[in-house]
Amino acid sequence: MAIYSIPIWLFLLPLIVGCGGKPGSVVWSHAKEAISLEIVADENLNQYAGEPHTLALCVHQLSDPDKFGELSGTPSGVLALLKCDSFDASVSGYKRIVAQPGEQKILLLDRAENARFIGVSAGYYDVNPAQATRLFEIPIDEHRQGYIPFFRDTVRQPGQLKINLLLDPQEIQDVGGD
Repeated sequence: MAIYSIPIWLFLLPLIVGCGGKPGSVVWSHAKEAISLEIVADENLNQYAGEPHTLALCVHQLSDPDKFGELSGTPSGVLALLKCDSFDASVSGYKRIVAQPGEQKILLLDRAENARFIGVSAGYYDVNPAQATRLFEIPIDEHRQGYIPFFRDTVRQPGQLKINLLLDPQEIQDVGGD
């Protein structure tokens, strides 16, 4: 019986060791058109004195959301975000967008290197931080790579992010991201 167990163990050992691998770390590289931003603006967008107005938006790509979260908690912080610049070392990229009342559009944005989060800020006349900013996390896609079942590796990479913004007269009303 012992004679047969050695070849069996020699066969099974690589299979057992091959199954114990952990997924690799994610490389947050640049990707073309990896972020889809759908904007639907209300007819009475950014209403002031009974009239609709255009709305300035800033989309920040971030490696860490902490500073964005801190700034989005106060009216002066939201105004700082609306300068649409590199307010912190965590900013990997940024883009200013202008929404017109009643406008619907889809923008495809490149994902910047090291970007793991997307922060959106809106410049409403009445700046209410809770209603003027949103934060989204870029998803991680996992898939198995290789042909032999027990020797396949799990590959993790940044996924596509789709953001839907519904811009109401005084706030970012409904958001969704996947």
